[in-house]
Amino acid sequence: MALAIGAAAYVGVEYGAGSALVPTTCRWCGASSIEGGVRDALRWDHVERADLASDVTGRGLAPALAIGAGLLAGHGGDAGRWFDVGAPIAEAWLATSIVTQAIKLAAARRRPYALHAAAAVEPGSEDNQSFVSGHTSTAAALVAAAGAVLRQRGHRGAATATWIAGGVVVAATGYFRIAADAHHAGDVLAGAALGAGLGLLVPWLGGRDDDAPHLVVSDRAIALAGSW
Repeated sequence: MALAIGAAAYVGVEYGAGSALVPTTCRWCGASSIEGGVRDALRWDHVERADLASDVTGRGLAPALAIGAGLLAGHGGDAGRWFDVGAPIAEAWLATSIVTQAIKLAAARRRPYALHAAAAVEPGSEDNQSFVSGHTSTAAALVAAAGAVLRQRGHRGAATATWIAGGVVVAATGYFRIAADAHHAGDVLAGAALGAGLGLLVPWLGGRDDDAPHLVVSDRAIALAGSW
């Protein structure tokens, strides 16, 4: 039920209300000197190549890692187990996508390519949706949630490996988004933090690891249990 509601909300925000609320002018129009320096250092001359690379890492490698983790976590189970494994990952991605889009609409930050254009650029629907980076946030959500699900299922080594490999993928995605002149450095860092946070939170809410710290209530006492 939560997955269906989340999917409906995502479609509504992305293609319904989101399309109608796309800002035509920026509310947050500038960039810090640090962000300007990072842009100068990382921006590629052929930005379209960096844009393609960010699609490969953020839209390709990150989902592939999540799918691989889901296959491992659900190995040997029935359809119900596969759903229990896959649903938290999908829900984390959906939650992150919805929150990311809502922040983009509220912040209305000018993208670097539009902000630094030598001449006036033709207005586009994406010009004022820089904060936060959606490629980075959703990639971080996928790999964080995949690792969390693996850990809950007892695959701690695989979870650590997924988080390490996923961290490289997320970092690469953020780098390519800056190189493509699509995002400021702050957009990328905020996106990574948002995605990682929701990617860890959603699976935890859906099925807490028995070893995680939690309250145990009995007739005579309340205690904090877990392993550290």
